[in-house]
Amino acid sequence: TTSAPSPPRPTPRPPAETAPADAGPPVYVSSAEVAGGSLELGGIAFSVERPFALINGQVVGPGDRLLGHTVVAIRPDSVELEGPAGPLVLRLR
Repeated sequence: TTSAPSPPRPTPRPPAETAPADAGPPVYVSSAEVAGGSLELGGIAFSVERPFALINGQVVGPGDRLLGHTVVAIRPDSVELEGPAGPLVLRLR
């Protein structure tokens, strides 16, 4: 008998360049002290097509950078960032 070929294995995704391998789960806060200053979420204007957030008084969208952190996603109640210490989620109070 012949055996069926094994299904292809998924290629593991490398960790984000800025996150250490042991970064752990995201931290959920409304403001955070980070290297170079602090990040404070002031508000979110959410739409599926063009979400925006107000962080440190600046309007930002996905892909924008603040204090070494990249905006990964904006949701109706939170903003996910990726930085040198790993994932960080800013939530509305």
